Amino acid sequence: MSSRLRTTLSLVLLCVVCLAAYWYVRTHSEDFQAVELVSWPAIGLVAVCFGFNIAFRGLFSLFVLRAVRVDLTFLESFQLSAVATMTNFVLPFRSGTGLRALYLKRCYGLELTLFASTMTALYIFFIFVNCLLGMVALLLLTALHDPTSLKLFAILACLGLASGWAIFLAPDVPRGDGRLLKYLSRISEGWDQIRSSRPILVAALSTTAGTSFFASLGLYSAFQAFGLDIGPGGSILLMASQNVGGLIGITPGAAGFQEGAGLLFSSVLSVTVAETLLVLGVARLVKIGVALVLGVPSTMMLSKRLAVGDGV
Repeated sequence: MSSRLRTTLSLVLLCVVCLAAYWYVRTHSEDFQAVELVSWPAIGLVAVCFGFNIAFRGLFSLFVLRAVRVDLTFLESFQLSAVATMTNFVLPFRSGTGLRALYLKRCYGLELTLFASTMTALYIFFIFVNCLLGMVALLLLTALHDPTSLKLFAILACLGLASGWAIFLAPDVPRGDGRLLKYLSRISEGWDQIRSSRPILVAALSTTAGTSFFASLGLYSAFQAFGLDIGPGGSILLMASQNVGGLIGITPGAAGFQEGAGLLFSSVLSVTVAETLLVLGVARLVKIGVALVLGVPSTMMLSKRLAVGDGV
């Protein structure tokens, strides 16, 4: 798919999402007006939690990249995480990944296939940990007594099993003469370097758990800001739903897809559609603000390093 076609598709989908949201808010305006903001400090906690979320994602990259012999400083890993997060919020198709690849290639000579291994690890680990947490939360909340909770559990279980297989059981991709097979084989080699190191594997799982904790706390605080209590289990479940929706990164920040997944999973919680949409919308705006505050200066600092070849 060409770059122009992808951009057009993203913009069209984003417009559809915005129009659908506008229509729903307008036709259910009374439901939204009934939800009131009761705690600004809770909104502030959402921002703080997202800042820690970015930091833990940076730590994850720091540890995983060591498996492919790239020794980032903590400041670099945090700045790369902030820049990638900011870019993903404002551009489609996870464009922040390309910026990471450019920096690591020019400053550390990391080839694209090994970089792809680290990004694969990032997504697989987050899916694995968060789906397991979501399954536990769903069990505790519903005991799977109704068809909806069973369907949601099945979604999480399928993603969790697939990602767990990829982490612990997936075989190596054999070398071959084809261009695609060579590319996949090189990615597989890098992935083996990551999962064969127990310290790095433990560090990756630990930092992923830290990210999940702050993501869940941020969602809990966002609902608390509007006087809504979904409990720790509900916040963990919605955190898992955001990861499920985030797999479809066509629109900037997976806008619309994360909210759609949130609505689907919130159907087992004691919150309305209007409450869920409003809270997730406000949380997204807060996250974008934090991403810009951290991402803009980080972009300037990393650009200077690229210009002078620092880190080579």
